[in-house]
Amino acid sequence: MAVREINAVIAADFNIAAATQLHAGAYVARDTTSALVVAADRNLHTSGNCLGILADDTARTGNTIISVDPVGSTYIDPVTGNFIANNNGYYKAAKRALGDYQDEIVTNVTNLTAGAGGFQGPMRGVGVFTTPSSNLITDQFALASTNDSSTSSIADAAFSGGATYLTNDLLTYGTGANAGLLVKISSANFYNGKIIGRVDDYNAAAGLLGITLF
Repeated sequence: MAVREINAVIAADFNIAAATQLHAGAYVARDTTSALVVAADRNLHTSGNCLGILADDTARTGNTIISVDPVGSTYIDPVTGNFIANNNGYYKAAKRALGDYQDEIVTNVTNLTAGAGGFQGPMRGVGVFTTPSSNLITDQFALASTNDSSTSSIADAAFSGGATYLTNDLLTYGTGANAGLLVKISSANFYNGKIIGRVDDYNAAAGLLGITLF
């Protein structure tokens, strides 16, 4: 899966376990035990654990890339005679992934002086978009919404399918099967600590969501 930077600064080199498979564009957090990057889960991670949008693919399969359509499908409507400008849009396609995150023979600890008691396991560095006001396009979102209006806990409320994303809709991160995915906030009383961004635009045909990070 994919993310495209429109206006952002990358905070690079957060550590992630080599075996962790995540797609670029996912919303990630720092694990409370290992301090490694994992998919953000609202049942496990508060806003203090969260980092931002993952900039790199670490998954073995399902990777895509978001590209600009330089030609578009601009045309003259034959009925009205109006010029329909549909140029310079975005589309996603399969991405050829390099095997940098697929090295099964890396078995040594990353800190050679740590010894058996300080075993960390093989890790890689990944970039994460963390800067507020970053403008990104991602396909890592779920067609779901949540109405959690809790003011203190991070317990998850019911998710409903078929969410329609509109400009300025607020976003949070999911849980369970939706962990790491952006989901729509449907309650006006949603706890501020779990609002992570807003919708700039939604292209249902391309399956892409334009967002601004908070």
